[in-house]
Amino acid sequence: MVVIGCFGELDLVTCRDLDAAIDESFTTDLSVLHLDLKAVTFFDSSAVRCLVECHRRCANHRVRLQVVTSPVIDRVLGLVGFRSATQVAGSPS
Repeated sequence: MVVIGCFGELDLVTCRDLDAAIDESFTTDLSVLHLDLKAVTFFDSSAVRCLVECHRRCANHRVRLQVVTSPVIDRVLGLVGFRSATQVAGSPS
């Protein structure tokens, strides 16, 4: 399992760092990718795109994606339909 923790803002600029961390995690023995977004304070459409792309990549490589969110991010992901597409565990309100 690889755990990637994010904090602060996830936007066009900072998603590049998240994309790079996700890229580095894809090794031949990766079975679970865990994204911890509980400490993210800002989450824009770039972050949604990053998660959708990560989900696609995990599905293609048969890697289980786990995403832990804050209530605000959980709401955004619900609005765009991402919650129903993958395993997302929202933080308790």
